Amino acid sequence: MNAGILNEIIEIYEPNITIDEFGNQHTDYIKKYETRASVSHRSGSRETTNDEVIYVYSKTFKVRMYVPIEEFDWIKYNGKFWRIQQIEKDKPKQQLTIETELVND
Repeated sequence: MNAGILNEIIEIYEPNITIDEFGNQHTDYIKKYETRASVSHRSGSRETTNDEVIYVYSKTFKVRMYVPIEEFDWIKYNGKFWRIQQIEKDKPKQQLTIETELVND
């Protein structure tokens, strides 16, 4: 992997599940790591669901192999959160390829 292509800064957030006194679960995302990445746009579309317009975007992030990231983490990039769909390791290139989708919550 060429270091010059890691030109974007991303933040990785991990889920923190808490249970209140009534037994309800709440998931908060806590920042766990910040790193540099290569970002490429995969696809994008607009859908109408229940009379609500939803934008469906997908991006691919490439980071170094040592970055601590898991499937349940979220990535924050340009002020938006991205849900991880798949993580693929490439040992010869020492990189992780992360396929994501835009979070519409």
